[in-house]
Amino acid sequence: MKQRISLRMLLALSIMVSGTLIIVTFSLLSAKYFVAGMDVSMRESMKSFFELEAPTKGQPIQLNEFTIASHWEDLPSDLRFHLDPLKASNQSFIQKVIQPNFFSQPEAAYFAMISQVDGEQRFVSVTLSTPEAVMTEPGARYFRVIFYTCVGGLFVFSILLIILLRRIMSPLRYMSNWAQGLSSKNLSEAIPDFGFSDLNNMAKIIKNSVTSVEKSLQRERQFLSYASHELRTPISVTKSNVTLLKRLIEEDKSRKQQLEVTSRIERAANTMTQLTETLLWIGRKEDRETETNLINIGSLIKHVSDDLRYLVDSKEVSVVIDVDDESINLPETLCTIVISNLIRNAFQHTYCGQVEVSQKGGIVTILNVNTESTGHQPDLGFGIGLSLTEQLVTRYGWHYDVRELDNGRCVTLSFN
Repeated sequence: MKQRISLRMLLALSIMVSGTLIIVTFSLLSAKYFVAGMDVSMRESMKSFFELEAPTKGQPIQLNEFTIASHWEDLPSDLRFHLDPLKASNQSFIQKVIQPNFFSQPEAAYFAMISQVDGEQRFVSVTLSTPEAVMTEPGARYFRVIFYTCVGGLFVFSILLIILLRRIMSPLRYMSNWAQGLSSKNLSEAIPDFGFSDLNNMAKIIKNSVTSVEKSLQRERQFLSYASHELRTPISVTKSNVTLLKRLIEEDKSRKQQLEVTSRIERAANTMTQLTETLLWIGRKEDRETETNLINIGSLIKHVSDDLRYLVDSKEVSVVIDVDDESINLPETLCTIVISNLIRNAFQHTYCGQVEVSQKGGIVTILNVNTESTGHQPDLGFGIGLSLTEQLVTRYGWHYDVRELDNGRCVTLSFN
C-alpha cells in the first residue's frame, strides 16, 4: 500500500515553501531596486559631463572615474572588454555590474553613455574597478541589511510555523485519541471542546456515527438474546409433540389424537414464525405498523395456556382460565408474544399454588400465587421475557401494570 504524506507534513511544507518564496523574492527585489537606483543616479551624473570641453580623437578627457571621448575606441580597454560598442541609433546608455549574487557586494561596475553635442558624437564612461569604488560603506551596509533581514525573516517564519503547527496538531491528536477511546461506556459523556469549531463539528459527526453503530449492535445483541429466550418454548413444544406423535403412530392410536398433536406442532411452528417477525420488527430503527386482524383473545389465551402447560405439569399448580368470546381488531403477532410471555412467566415462577388467567373484553389479568414459600427471589419474573413484553406494550401504546403480592404477582394488560 502506498504510504500517504501526513497532513502535518503537507501543511508544514506548503507554508514553509510559500513563506520562503515570499521572503526571498522581496529580498531580491530590494537588492535589484537598490542597484537600479544606482543606475539612475549614475546616469544623471554622466549627463552633466557632456557639456564640458570637447575631446579630440585619440585624446580622451579623464576626470577621476569619468572618461569623455569622441570615439568608442578611446574609452578604457577594460570597459570595452565588458561592454559592447555603443551606437546612438541603438541605445544611449549601457552598463554592467559584476556581482556574484544578489546578496553580495558588487565587485566592479562599467557604465557608458552616448549623446549628440553640437552635431558631434560624444561618449562618457565610468569605470569602477574595485568594490569600494562601486559601493560606498552605506551602500554595502544596505546589502548586508537585506541579507540579514532575509535570514532573520526565514528564522522568525520557521518559529511561527512551528508554533502554528503545534497549535493545530495538538487538538487534532487530542481528537484522534478521543475518537479511538469512544465506546458504549462513554458515549453518554459530553463531547470535549477541541478549540476549533471545525474540529468540534467533526467530533459531533464521529460521535453520531459511533452512536448509530452502537445502537445497531445493541439491537443485534437484543435480537439474539430475545430470540434465544423466546424460541425455547415453541421449540420445546415441537420436540415434545414430535416424540408424542411417534409414540402414537407406533401404538397405532386414533387419528384424532394424532391430529391434535399435529395441530400443536403446527401452532408451535406458527409461533416461531410470529416470534421471528416480531423480533425483527423490534430490531428495526423505524416504528412500523404491523398488520391487524380480528382476534378472539379468549381463544388465544386457551391455546397459549395449553402449549405452555408442560411448565406446570410436574408442579402442584392449578391453572384457572376465565375468558369471554369477544373478538378485537389487534396485531396477532404482538398479542401472541405478549400473552405468551406473561403466562409463561406466571407458570415458571409459581412452584406450588395457583395461576388464574382472566379476560374480559380487551383487559387480561394474570394472577399467580405461591401457597408455600419456596425460597426463590421475588424478582425472578422480570427476565428477558418481561423486558420484551414491556417494550412491545410501550411501543404499541397499550396499558401494562404489574402489582407485587406477598407470594406472587398480579399483571394487568389492557389492549384498549
